[in-house]
Amino acid sequence: MQDFRKLKVWEKAHQLALEAYRVTASFPKEEAYGLTSQIRRCSASIPANIAEGCGRSGNNEMGRFLQIAMGSDGGNIGTLHGASYHRELRLVAEAGLPPMDILVAATRNAALAVTGKHERGAIQAGRIADLLILDADPLTDIGNLSKIHAVLKGGVLLDRASLVASW
Repeated sequence: MQDFRKLKVWEKAHQLALEAYRVTASFPKEEAYGLTSQIRRCSASIPANIAEGCGRSGNNEMGRFLQIAMGSDGGNIGTLHGASYHRELRLVAEAGLPPMDILVAATRNAALAVTGKHERGAIQAGRIADLLILDADPLTDIGNLSKIHAVLKGGVLLDRASLVASW
């Protein structure tokens, strides 16, 4: 168990939540139960999940709560999902979770949470997996996950040029 207040990722998430409350205070009253509520709940959920994960035992449980925290801003206006996700993974690494635990949370555990089945999210005979082919090792630096060389999606290889062109 660790003190969440000492984690840079919690501090940044807490500041985000405070800023979200400050900004939404000026939103129109008719948005009180719509956009205002959504932004406030999303932003407050992030530091709350980090804090709860710190109260658990072991990296696996901490990783599960960090995974929940990382998904808390999904659907929020202004969230650039790809770039935001990579930034969140770096902050989780700064919080002390080892890169392997981050990768497991982002792949195998995420696939299990979405499908409820063990057939996705891992490279193994009998499983279904899309692949990122990277230019650098994410186990040495989780930021290397953004150094994408190509993607294997549904059995089709997409190189960097075709990925950029699809945007």
